[in-house]
Amino acid sequence: MSEANKKSEEKLQAYEEALNTVEALYPAPRVLAKAQQLLRNPTVEIDDLVEVLKSDPSLTTDVIRISNGAYYGYETKTSNLHDAIHRVGFGEIVRLVGLMISKALLSKELSHYKIPHEDYWANSVSVALIMEYLAQRHMQSGDDAYTVGLLHSVGRIVINQLMDDFKLDTTWNGIKPIDAWERDEVGFTSAYAGAMILKRWDFSTKMTHPILYQLNSPKAEMGWGLHSYLYFANRLIAKTGTDLAGIEFEIDEQIHSLLQMLSMQEKDLHVMLEKLQEKFLSIQMNL
Repeated sequence: MSEANKKSEEKLQAYEEALNTVEALYPAPRVLAKAQQLLRNPTVEIDDLVEVLKSDPSLTTDVIRISNGAYYGYETKTSNLHDAIHRVGFGEIVRLVGLMISKALLSKELSHYKIPHEDYWANSVSVALIMEYLAQRHMQSGDDAYTVGLLHSVGRIVINQLMDDFKLDTTWNGIKPIDAWERDEVGFTSAYAGAMILKRWDFSTKMTHPILYQLNSPKAEMGWGLHSYLYFANRLIAKTGTDLAGIEFEIDEQIHSLLQMLSMQEKDLHVMLEKLQEKFLSIQMNL
């Protein structure tokens, strides 16, 4: 075996080991994947979701705690998961589960990226809110869009783990495009790694494909869909900041063309950002 082939095989093995490590460290996303599948079943019962969530006791506790919080405004408290789902709603519970799992996933400092974990999670929430809004605007379900947004950058955990395993002394400088830096250092992007780990967690192709291709500019003929929403959200967050606060910015040619693809005008964009900034702050305060 040539030296080049040997190094390639070693890198592939290290990548598999990094996937295994992340999969073992974070089993909860598999619960979210199962909950998403249930959400698509028109005959699902509350007891079906209870059985899925009960497999993760800490998640169950958090669902009950948040359902009792001021955000939902119930005067009486419940200590029962079935009651919590009944009062808050099936879809909203799955949304909550996604938020809590993503917060746990993205709470670890990524030493090689030098991105504070607070910003990492805030970015994911903002992308999720934008994607959900766009899906609902186009009369589509916001559930899948929201989950894809929450988990779109999870591949960075895999790459950070791989760099740790290789003991690579490298950090992103914040200037070079992050996907180019990833390719130079490990041979692939976090978009690819994210799609692969989501596949390990049993998420459907509908969820993994937008994440895999999120760096590719959508074509007009593709129409409205998760890939278009994710690409647009990523570009928009680069303008507004992770908290969606920078609503006064110059709309460049790329954003303008994306707005046209999404059948939106500038005024629609500003209305969306004002609404979503309120939602973002509410999530920050109540989760």
